[in-house]
Amino acid sequence: MKNEIIQILKRPFGQELIKHREGHDGKQLDYVPVQHYVDRLHEAFDHDWSFELTRREILGDQILVEVKLTAAGLIKTGIGGAAITRGEDNKTVLSLADDIKMAEADGLKRACRLLGIGSELYATEQDDGAGVISSPPSANGNHHQAGPHSLPPSPLPPRERLTSAQLNAIKAIARRQNLDPANVRRQIKQTYGVEVEYLTKRQASEVITDLDGNKPSNGNGTNGKHAWAG
Repeated sequence: MKNEIIQILKRPFGQELIKHREGHDGKQLDYVPVQHYVDRLHEAFDHDWSFELTRREILGDQILVEVKLTAAGLIKTGIGGAAITRGEDNKTVLSLADDIKMAEADGLKRACRLLGIGSELYATEQDDGAGVISSPPSANGNHHQAGPHSLPPSPLPPRERLTSAQLNAIKAIARRQNLDPANVRRQIKQTYGVEVEYLTKRQASEVITDLDGNKPSNGNGTNGKHAWAG
């Protein structure tokens, strides 16, 4: 790649372009809207680049995408994500199209970082884990070391994972029982070894039954000794 193109790609964004948002634990994070990444690609490659969505998947209330960025004979891929926005009833999907666009924009920005664009912002956004769902531990205890350009592996085939209706039911019953969602999620992970989004249909059915009676399960269909309330 020509040195002048590299310099354009690695040139830091101006302070006037940087926005701020609140991340986990109240930390302030810096970010730049995706349009400025697109403008930088146009400048560096004289509009001769392409962007392709190679994968999209909905896991629970999260959208995961994988994108491919091609420019100057180089191919870079990036993973992006966004939460599905729901109404106050936590059921009505408000704007799925906008949520998908947000996930795709996140994926494009991460692919751009592999070319050097916005690398000065990467550390703060990575620390926040913005838009990324971590995979649960594998059965042998080894953790998947996912790079910024790979989707986390799914622990179960899609046909075995819980349905969206089951996930929504777990949340709804927890609210009806006035249970702390964080405690419910923690108990599920302690019992089954995975996050709620990765339960099987059978496990989700057990959780729904036990939550409805406010009785925990030990993962084998019988009641355990801990309380959902934490």
